[in-house]
Amino acid sequence: MDVSRAMLTYQHQQPLKDAPVRTVIAEVVAKHPSWGNRLVFGWIRDQGHDYSECTVHRVYRQSGYAAQWRYAHTCRMARSQTIRLLPTVCLREVWISRMASNKACS
Repeated sequence: MDVSRAMLTYQHQQPLKDAPVRTVIAEVVAKHPSWGNRLVFGWIRDQGHDYSECTVHRVYRQSGYAAQWRYAHTCRMARSQTIRLLPTVCLREVWISRMASNKACS
């Protein structure tokens, strides 16, 4: 035969099994768009659905919900803009200077 081995293997029909999970996840994300996959999984479990955590995570990621919350840290200041604090004076030095000024007055 001139057919590769990959063509003869069974192709899993996982998308058919994931269809109900996808609809439930879409409903949850529509209500709570800021929730991550852990909160979505917890809510799905609380509602009585029996889907595994890895299935919910995989479908959540494949649906594109996980990618929309990744962003670069844009609120950090550049090193040239950071605020530099003045060196603090040790309390002992303040105490010594006050004692010296009191002795000089007496």
